[in-house]
Amino acid sequence: MSIHLVTGRGTGDHVTSADAGSLHAGIVGTGRYVLNRGSQFAYEVISNNLVKIKDGDLLNQGRHMNIALNDYEECTIENGLQSVKRNDLIVIRYEKNTETEIESASVVVIKGTSGDTAVDPEYTTGNILSGDTTDDFPLYRVRLNGLNIEGVDGLFTVNKSMEELDDDIIRKANQTELDTHLGNTIIHITSSERNVWNGASNNLGTLSLLTTTIKTSIVNAINSLVAALNTHKVSTDHDGRYLQINKIQTGWSSSNSVAAGSYSDVTVTYPYAFSKPPMLSITFGGTSANIGYGDLQCSIYNGTTTQFTVRIFNKYTSTLSPSFSWIAIDAS
Repeated sequence: MSIHLVTGRGTGDHVTSADAGSLHAGIVGTGRYVLNRGSQFAYEVISNNLVKIKDGDLLNQGRHMNIALNDYEECTIENGLQSVKRNDLIVIRYEKNTETEIESASVVVIKGTSGDTAVDPEYTTGNILSGDTTDDFPLYRVRLNGLNIEGVDGLFTVNKSMEELDDDIIRKANQTELDTHLGNTIIHITSSERNVWNGASNNLGTLSLLTTTIKTSIVNAINSLVAALNTHKVSTDHDGRYLQINKIQTGWSSSNSVAAGSYSDVTVTYPYAFSKPPMLSITFGGTSANIGYGDLQCSIYNGTTTQFTVRIFNKYTSTLSPSFSWIAIDAS
């Protein structure tokens, strides 16, 4: 056949339902769609034997079918059976009489089989555009449990109108906006930057990875914080209610050379001043096996709030280099 001018006046009737269906399928799609109009085939359970389907429009492979606005279809549900379950399907059926070529649509209830487990009954799937004469558009599953309707499940989605789709497109970013967003290096990180970040998080707490400068900065920051807290501690605006720090201070003095048969004085300065001279304790320490270290003795003098002096006596026959630990306790 030659080209057919569908939307044009001819010598006789020449526009068919197939022409209209082909146009709709080309614009909307070749599937089954409930349109965003009217009540969209909303259901209402009237009783265990009656379900009402309200108005709406649909396209089934290009064929337009509807229940007129404010009209409805009544669907009769056969009685259920005690102690068993059943699923029925409510479908909109397309049919074409092969003799008269008259096409029709109807709302049909396809009864399922009762049993311990409910399953959907079979329905007809045809290709109207290719000339099939029957096709079912499932709208609802009606679930019966015993004699009662337990629930109704929708089996369709509502298709958006062209107007709604146009609004969606307007709200989406255009290509220029998308390219600008993707090219923004400030709000996005590169793969190499991500690897650096992940590596840093995996090594969190590993001090050996820090540079000497950073380590020194951390120590200085901690010391500054302690000094600030110590100054705050002795402030007169707390009425005696404050956190007491530096009540106990400790330290280590190493390799203090003392000649044989002589003594040597070692002065130690506290990291932070006490409010009054503290109690002191000195303990010699080290790993040397020289028995001469067992003859060492010491005394403490000149103890103030900021320092003290240790006099170390060496009775051994050669020079020794003892180390000692000290602890100062504010007993106030």
